[in-house]
Amino acid sequence: MVGNYNTKDRKPFLKSILTLLTGTTIAQAIPIAISPILTRIYTPEDFGLLALYLSIFSIFVVSITARYELAIMLPKEDKEAVNLVVLSIIIATGISIVILLIVILWGSNIASMLGNDDIYPWLYFMPLSLFLSGLYQAFNYWSNRKQQYQRLAVNRVAQSTTNASINLAVGSEKEGAIGLIAGNIISQFIATASLVLRSIKKDKLKISSVSKKEMIYLAKRYDQFPKVSVWSGLLNTVSVQLPVFIISAFFSSTIVGFYSLSNRVLNMPMSILGNAVGQVFFSSIFKFKI
Repeated sequence: MVGNYNTKDRKPFLKSILTLLTGTTIAQAIPIAISPILTRIYTPEDFGLLALYLSIFSIFVVSITARYELAIMLPKEDKEAVNLVVLSIIIATGISIVILLIVILWGSNIASMLGNDDIYPWLYFMPLSLFLSGLYQAFNYWSNRKQQYQRLAVNRVAQSTTNASINLAVGSEKEGAIGLIAGNIISQFIATASLVLRSIKKDKLKISSVSKKEMIYLAKRYDQFPKVSVWSGLLNTVSVQLPVFIISAFFSSTIVGFYSLSNRVLNMPMSILGNAVGQVFFSSIFKFKI
């Protein structure tokens, strides 16, 4: 049973949802709005290469922080939450380095197994994308904890705008998927840097409160996240991304490109509403006794 909840709490809850919903809608609408232009600049093969890159990224990113970023919402004191932020970043750094070593040693074999040798040079950018995502996730949940929904909304719009601008600018000058993948990586870097700097400046994070002893304690305290949440999230993501790998292995990049474009448009309504409501609810639920 939910207690301590009344109608007065609904207004800020709905306002927060509307803020994130607006930002997410604009962020999602931008790539859709320029799709008619992008489909004339880039070929279906280019979109297929991007889809394969993002599918690989989506699977590894589930465990990039061992899901400790989810625990940032739980502690009562910000001191513990800051330690979880740093713990998440350290884990993301370690896993990114391991993935880089895997790419160096077996990158060409992985590309051949995926049925697309063109993905090979881009695999070297995968560790960077994953590290940036781990950093972003940590500060995303920190901002969610502090209920900085306007910050998150503006950040998403800025990332989408940057990505679209690079897609158009590079695509008009060079052939291939470089504009699509580079746009994704650069916009991710800018969005992450902006979110980290704003969080540190506005929320006055006390890095001095971070200690090795505290991080070890919190890692053990919330060990159910890497033990349980990682595997459930991994299975769920693999089930969603599996069609891309199957199509890539048995068909051409063109088919992968057509599939990814149609899939993105079909999933957009659910993604917009689900992300906005889910993130606000995740923050609000810890205010009430369950």
